[in-house]
Amino acid sequence: MAEAAIQNLESYRQESLEQKFRESLHKELDKWLDRLGNVMDGKDKPSGLWCITEGIRKQREELMGTVAMEWVKKEYGSYLDQEHAECPICGKWLKRQALCQRTLETMIGEITIHRPYFYCRVCGDGFYPLDEALNLSSRRKQYDVQEAATDLAKEVPYEKASQLFTKLSGIGMSDHVMHDVANAAGDDLSVLDVSPTREEIVERIQAVAQGKKWRPIMVLGMDGADVATRPENAKGSGRGRKKHRAKRAKWKGEWREAKGFRIYLVDGDRIVHLLSWHQVQNQAEVAASLKQLKEAGLIDESLVRLCVIGDGAQWIWNRVKELFPTAREIQDFYHCSEYIHDVPLM
Repeated sequence: MAEAAIQNLESYRQESLEQKFRESLHKELDKWLDRLGNVMDGKDKPSGLWCITEGIRKQREELMGTVAMEWVKKEYGSYLDQEHAECPICGKWLKRQALCQRTLETMIGEITIHRPYFYCRVCGDGFYPLDEALNLSSRRKQYDVQEAATDLAKEVPYEKASQLFTKLSGIGMSDHVMHDVANAAGDDLSVLDVSPTREEIVERIQAVAQGKKWRPIMVLGMDGADVATRPENAKGSGRGRKKHRAKRAKWKGEWREAKGFRIYLVDGDRIVHLLSWHQVQNQAEVAASLKQLKEAGLIDESLVRLCVIGDGAQWIWNRVKELFPTAREIQDFYHCSEYIHDVPLM
């Protein structure tokens, strides 16, 4: 009997929260419709469907942000009203220090939250439980915005991507921020994340093989090259002065070797690109990436004739023999001609 009473109480509580949530949304929707009406009935009253939809689009972010905030209140209300929290480092029980405001930019609009802040004097650590519960990005622009910007930046230059992103989404993002966001997204990617699927590669192989007697030639080109890098403390912006010679940077960069590979099909005089992967990485990391591709079936030697082109560096041929022992090894023309030039004439 007691258990049934508890279940009924919990059910009643959930129904009350749901009812309160819907009532709040209805009130906010009425307010938004009033504001929209004032805009649409102004002196520049829209005419035509495009003008009507454009007018609504410009006002929709306000409504969507309100809906999202009401949903946060419904699902995470306990975090918004939290008075005490446990320090994640030492386990000490802490009292709320302040209620701090934060504005978040999302693809549906801006959301402003006021969440409790906790600080442990023993550990010197401050934290916001709601931020962790909502899995918020440390940036003002949240992960949905970052993902959309990264997808666009992959297709066009950063400056053009910035212009298109602002036009299409209504969210401003400079080309510098877009560059940082895209680079940050790339830090967590593996070769499989940027590669075509096995089905897509097989489809391209079959297209090249159509009408031919022999299996298509798949080329795996591997190489390494030194690239200039800069330390993390060199990033950031500073004031500059016009008509003055720039001062020498106070930081010292370094040269690091980027290793990688490209895979493509040879179709007569045409090259059919499949994938490429170049990173500042060592031999073991290159080999691990190639192994991932092989185990995923992206390099299927039963469908192609595999050959590997390299410059003669020992690390390339060692990796190839480990992973693709039957592949044909070919030295590239430029380095081969260098070696031939060094051979003394008899």
